[in-house]
Amino acid sequence: MMKKIIFCFLVGFLTLNLQCIYAQYDFQKHQVRHGEDVFSIAKKYKINPDHIYALNPMARFGVKQGSYLVLPSKQQNTRKSVKEIVFRNHKTRSKQTLYSIARKYKVSVSEIKEHNTFLEDQPLRKGDILQIPLNENHPPLTFFQKLSGMSDRKVKVVEEREYTGPITQAYTIQAKDTRYGVARRFGLTLQELEQLNPNLKPDEFPIGYQLLVSNPQEQVDHTPVDTSKYQLYKVMPKETLYSLSKRYDISVQKISELNPMISSTGLKAGMILKLPKEQTVSLLEENNFETSTDTQILDLRQYLINRTPKNIAVFLPFEINKTPKDSIYGNNDYKKHLKNSKVRRLTVDFYTGVLTALKKAEQMGIYANVEVFDTENNTAKSIELLENATPKKFDAIIGPLYEKNVASVARVANRYGVPLFSPISNKVASNYKVLYQTIPSSKMLEERMIDFVKKDSMTPRKIVVISDKPSYAIRTRLRGHFPDAEYLTPEQENFVSQDEINAIFDPEVPSDLPHHVFLESKNMTFVSNVIPFLNARSKSHNITLFTTNKTKPFDNESVQHIHLSQLNFHYPSVNEEYLDNDIDQNNFSNLYRVHFNNEPNQYAARGYDLTLDVLLRLSASTDKLKISEQTFTTEYPRNRFQYVLTPQGGYQNMASYILKYNPEMKVVVVE
Repeated sequence: MMKKIIFCFLVGFLTLNLQCIYAQYDFQKHQVRHGEDVFSIAKKYKINPDHIYALNPMARFGVKQGSYLVLPSKQQNTRKSVKEIVFRNHKTRSKQTLYSIARKYKVSVSEIKEHNTFLEDQPLRKGDILQIPLNENHPPLTFFQKLSGMSDRKVKVVEEREYTGPITQAYTIQAKDTRYGVARRFGLTLQELEQLNPNLKPDEFPIGYQLLVSNPQEQVDHTPVDTSKYQLYKVMPKETLYSLSKRYDISVQKISELNPMISSTGLKAGMILKLPKEQTVSLLEENNFETSTDTQILDLRQYLINRTPKNIAVFLPFEINKTPKDSIYGNNDYKKHLKNSKVRRLTVDFYTGVLTALKKAEQMGIYANVEVFDTENNTAKSIELLENATPKKFDAIIGPLYEKNVASVARVANRYGVPLFSPISNKVASNYKVLYQTIPSSKMLEERMIDFVKKDSMTPRKIVVISDKPSYAIRTRLRGHFPDAEYLTPEQENFVSQDEINAIFDPEVPSDLPHHVFLESKNMTFVSNVIPFLNARSKSHNITLFTTNKTKPFDNESVQHIHLSQLNFHYPSVNEEYLDNDIDQNNFSNLYRVHFNNEPNQYAARGYDLTLDVLLRLSASTDKLKISEQTFTTEYPRNRFQYVLTPQGGYQNMASYILKYNPEMKVVVVE
């Protein structure tokens, strides 16, 4: 059975924190009898007179015998009631209309519009992804949803409180009025507007119909919204005037001027605001970014043109099938389960980074429907999961983790035109254009290091290459780039003698001439033997140590960091290994600690950086298959991304770092 964890980050906990919030009522009619007034009627039905005035504004001027009043049949108590709305995604097909879609899912057109606000400004188009509310019970949270510390965002939870009887007035629907427009003018949410007007049919908004709306002290703005300059925006939970002012680069005062109702009701979730259209530049559809270079870092937040919710699939090997039976909800059992497998530990770390990125994206106004699949680290299972998940609906796939599974899933994704981002594998032999290998290859890192050293070719210096016999291939390539270099390959296997070192660095003849030394080996004995000799010679010679491949021996405890610092050790790297930079650093670490009460490791950072980059790239384009047609580099706390289409097909990340040990024994970015 497919194990699927569904997260929808488009809608969250919607709490209506304002002065006049409406509870659900069952309405009834009351015909006024001789001698009755509002107060006697309120006493009879045991309700507050203000509730009658709210639903019948003209009753403030008296009631006539024989007229009808609308009354709540009973008043809810002050306890909050909660209802849940479960959503599914629907991709619009050719010739479909809102009416036919509403009929298919047995919902109203107005319900569809409420949860897909862009339909108020533009017509339904083929390919639009709609959020359709469904009337069904949502399954309980899974272990991994509990692990994330975040609620299942596929469920929209609405809190409703006791009705407080605000002052209302009548409003006649005019030509070109919409539910969103009227709600905006009177500072109401769509839910409040519908509760005030229970007799208004969900699929109708007829001209001339009299609505009940709020009656503020301020003058109501009846000016139609100029859609060429402004847009209608539905306020999301936890948004503030300050966050909106930052996003749209306008003052809080300007937002209040455009939306006078804010001053009387305050900002509330679900409120419809009039805001200026985002003055963003289309990065990927227009050829207006002519200054892009391989080394230029681009902040995609300045180019967001596509605010529609993104549909993301995440394929990870949680291996739930190997969890002890009946213990999936037990933390202790699962910890033991994790300890038994590096794959599972890496998976959970990466996944926590993904979740943190989704929270960060929400802060930017980017929302995503995320479906997470347990591949069980099995190729056949991975293919089955994607085939059964309606692949075409996804804007991107993150995963699987391992090479054997990536190639197979990429073949299916290619058939449906869905970009697939391989998180940690860089050796997938594939010609699929949808495949993005996000880890630079070892060959690319090697070339990056060689190019870095060659930049300084005009300065007098001496190149030395020290390598063992298994490193013959890289020694040959270095010889092609540095034909005048001096090469040392030890006579004795895995061991360089002091005499061999002294033959190159004569301790009796000190030299200030820069000596650039490449040390190439995967052998711990060899590396730990050479570095102390070089460190000793650095007292008489100007030595800088390089490698094209920082293998495990360089990180072994037998190699002292102080020696690497004194040798000014340089090496290429896929990621920035230490979180010492200030690129969104505090934001990421703090956000991670809040949700997981722990420090992020390199896999959590990888999940965060990759997921956020994918969401930003999708938001900077209206076509998911054009997200990398221009060459630029993006940078996050620990990773860079610069995708280039390879001759074999598919995209390869070319962005990497040159790092070095500085005199304080810290690793810093050189380039």
